[in-house]
Amino acid sequence: MSNSPSIEFAPYYEYCYTTLNSEHSNEAIAFSICNSHFTCVRLNEMGLFIEKFFEKMFIETEFYDIEAIKNIFSRSYYSLYDNNKIIYKLLDDLKSSVEDLSISINK
Repeated sequence: MSNSPSIEFAPYYEYCYTTLNSEHSNEAIAFSICNSHFTCVRLNEMGLFIEKFFEKMFIETEFYDIEAIKNIFSRSYYSLYDNNKIIYKLLDDLKSSVEDLSISINK
């Protein structure tokens, strides 16, 4: 996985009953701050967004709609209605960090 030092925040299973963003009723957010960039993972009713913000305002975005996520991962995730739980399960089951989630998904 990533070798650069980072600060990472992701929802933990026992705290998944609250959402982190009140703008969307069930939007979950995880992020990683590295020396050279910031990675944000958002999951809402539209799908999963992985956004990397680099120096000089360069942004790289990946998007996976809900159907793509269902095809990649076990349908058991979708019996969970809390997007924080889904992000937690994706990170935990893939043994991945926020920083390397897109690498793990693409594998």
